[in-house]
Amino acid sequence: MITESQYKLLRQLFAGFFHQDWRIEADTPEAVVSHYATQMSDRAALPELSDAILAFIDDYPNDDELADALFRKLSCYYSPKAIGQSTKEWLLHIAERVRAEDQARR
Repeated sequence: MITESQYKLLRQLFAGFFHQDWRIEADTPEAVVSHYATQMSDRAALPELSDAILAFIDDYPNDDELADALFRKLSCYYSPKAIGQSTKEWLLHIAERVRAEDQARR
């Protein structure tokens, strides 16, 4: 189960950067993650964010429930299913991109 601090990190990324108009700020989800990483005041939180994404996935083992929680609990308007990708697969990819951003900034 995700902690309150993990939930806060998740909301910052997904509600704050994958909002309804996310394509105005970036062309791809990967670019959104890069943009988010450059905007963070505490870049040390990137590994925590990646861990929070994995914890969120663990809380919702069913992909339909995971997609619903991503939208309802985290206000994420990106839908991986629209491009034929499972929500879990996409979130694992985002967690990996977050880790890559962390490594690039070290």
